[in-house]
Amino acid sequence: MTLNIWNRPIAITDVETTGLVPGYHEIIEIGLVLVNQPELDIITTFSAKVRPYDLDRLSPEAQKVNGFNEEEWKNALELEDAMYAYNSLVRNAMFAAHNVVFDWGFMASAYEELDIRPTLDYHRLDTLTLAWSRLRYTGQTKIGLGYLCDLLGVERENDPHRALGGALAVHRVMKKLMGDEYARTDSSN
Repeated sequence: MTLNIWNRPIAITDVETTGLVPGYHEIIEIGLVLVNQPELDIITTFSAKVRPYDLDRLSPEAQKVNGFNEEEWKNALELEDAMYAYNSLVRNAMFAAHNVVFDWGFMASAYEELDIRPTLDYHRLDTLTLAWSRLRYTGQTKIGLGYLCDLLGVERENDPHRALGGALAVHRVMKKLMGDEYARTDSSN
């Protein structure tokens, strides 16, 4: 069976990093919530702490957000092991994130650095765009993940941020934005 865009799984992904620049800063955690379509029911989840190698590049802002500390990361995976594990779960799925430019930027950099061919479909989705398209005429001026969680009445991710918690929050926002209050149209009419 060929998977089209409407029946591919969606790989909702969040990464925690040592900073904002892919290729310079490192992924220190990967979270995945793999969902089906159209229901967006969870198929599986995945979470991996990743061992950083250049802690001199850990920005204070990133550390404040993700709460990195060496004790919690003492049993972290090598990036290569985490990426292979992630890649094995996301075959033919569309990559999704809150800010796809950020999260995919880090994942693409890791795939390239490790010379791993992604098993993901080439389409990308994000809740920033979905929120913009659904809320642009409502007078809302913010579309950050925490703000959207509050606005839509869904649970925020915890502080400090953890990648799986972020991916789960994105899943909750996505389900809410794609819910019944935004009626689907039947293209056959």
